[in-house]
Amino acid sequence: MAVKKHNVAMQLLQVVLWLVGVALFSVMASSAPAAVAAAPPPADCPSKCGDVDIPFPFGIGDDHCFWPGFDVVCNHSFTPPRPYYGNMEIKDISLPKGETRVHFRAAKLLRLVQHQQQLRVRRRLAMAQPHRDAVPCVAGEERVHGHRVRHAGDDVRQGGRELLDRLRHDVRELGCRRQRR
Repeated sequence: MAVKKHNVAMQLLQVVLWLVGVALFSVMASSAPAAVAAAPPPADCPSKCGDVDIPFPFGIGDDHCFWPGFDVVCNHSFTPPRPYYGNMEIKDISLPKGETRVHFRAAKLLRLVQHQQQLRVRRRLAMAQPHRDAVPCVAGEERVHGHRVRHAGDDVRQGGRELLDRLRHDVRELGCRRQRR
């Protein structure tokens, strides 16, 4: 799991650095639009990948087709081909607007990591192993797996008596210590 978190962090860092580069280029382009327009890529460099225009200083192919850090890979395994920067699919590049639209899967990866963490926690709780850390108890109520459980004389609104009995059993099995304050 640590490797996945590291990969997600590296992907996010890659996105941020690339977007900073795009922003810097946009500032340069807006202050000198004629200079950018006057510097087209060499004739042997592709300027389109699938349905997406790839304007210079972005480019596909050899090193002379793009500025450093603005290299785009055209993935021909799709029909039509799709341009990528790292693991981000490029949807559109607009030099006049200074915008690059990308489809980035990091948000989905983060949700997946969060979901996997929740499943791992649920599995651990379901096993209710006595060697795990004891669940803290507070006077007048019990804290079981992060949920507050009131004592028998109190109103139980979450799941009724059966839930309370099951949670109390888990507390006893885990060796809950009561802490009086």
